[in-house]
Amino acid sequence: MMTGSEDEADTSILTAFMKQYYDRATFVPREILLPLEIDEKILIEAWLSEKKAVKVALEQPRRGTKKDIVVMAANNAEKYLADAAIKLERAVAQTTGAVEDLGRYLGLAALPRRMECFDISHIQGSETVASMVVFEDGVPKKSAYRRF
Repeated sequence: MMTGSEDEADTSILTAFMKQYYDRATFVPREILLPLEIDEKILIEAWLSEKKAVKVALEQPRRGTKKDIVVMAANNAEKYLADAAIKLERAVAQTTGAVEDLGRYLGLAALPRRMECFDISHIQGSETVASMVVFEDGVPKKSAYRRF
């Protein structure tokens, strides 16, 4: 997920991504299909060719099967981002959203940042065990769980 790139041009973002990704990549393909032209195409092709020790081509297909592959990749990325956004919304609703609901329900002036919840169990008055679970900002902090 990228943030803070709203003011950047798509070509600049793709160029920066190519540099960062292939700087660490262990595999460089001979042909890379791109949805749009990138800045410094010749330099990046030369750099990748040197890294792979074989000529690497950066292409922006306009029609045919290669164009279909680029369109399919864009559609897959769009679906992945939509699914990720839904997961993020659910996670927020289960954590900070739940804390906000609790704060409203209890009439708290400030939201609880840390909650410690205890459960004490026993078997007919003996074998008493107490457990504590901890939530920080609505997220379980398992390293702080305790059993007494």
